[in-house]
Amino acid sequence: MTAIPKLPTKFFQAEDVLELAYASDPQIRPDGTSVAYVCRTNSATTDRTEGALRLVDVRTGIESDIPVSVDVSEPRWSPDGLKLTFVAADDDRRPAIHIYDTERGETTVLASVPRRPRHLRWSPDGTRLAFIMSVAEPEEGMGRQLEKPANAEWSRPLHVTTRVEYPSTAWATNLSGVIISSWWIFGRGNYGRSPSATVMTTDHSRGRPTQVH
Repeated sequence: MTAIPKLPTKFFQAEDVLELAYASDPQIRPDGTSVAYVCRTNSATTDRTEGALRLVDVRTGIESDIPVSVDVSEPRWSPDGLKLTFVAADDDRRPAIHIYDTERGETTVLASVPRRPRHLRWSPDGTRLAFIMSVAEPEEGMGRQLEKPANAEWSRPLHVTTRVEYPSTAWATNLSGVIISSWWIFGRGNYGRSPSATVMTTDHSRGRPTQVH
């Protein structure tokens, strides 16, 4: 008769979620010597997933942390591999594009922006960055709204989403511009509204975002 296998003595508990960690968005340095990635963990303080930026030496496997805000995303190497840009909160908790200088070991804020940037892309010559950022648009209401009496406290009116866009960016090889590829979902009947996506570029030396689309 086959013996009944022993059951495990320890089971996964709710608090074990706080001990989990996983790597996301790995980026290989152009010379192949190291890999930058975001280490994501679950915070008991903020009740959300947070990301820390780490570098791994490919030859030795030794990891090192880049001391920045824990809310990190979008690590991207410059073409020469000397700088690493990423998105994180600045000292005022605003979304910002940061640059880590590997030679000096210093991190600086390139530009603070109203909303969190996405799809960061270095230009081939390493002088500019393209990214996508949401910008506010006038909200489209669902029909005519009644005039609110003085001192009344009404719920926010319903709004309709007519287009959802999923864009990405890439630089033209001759630096003549930014290539935008997108696909959309059109329709009515969805409640809520999201800001539209806009392509921005920022000069590496000046850090001044410019809207291009």
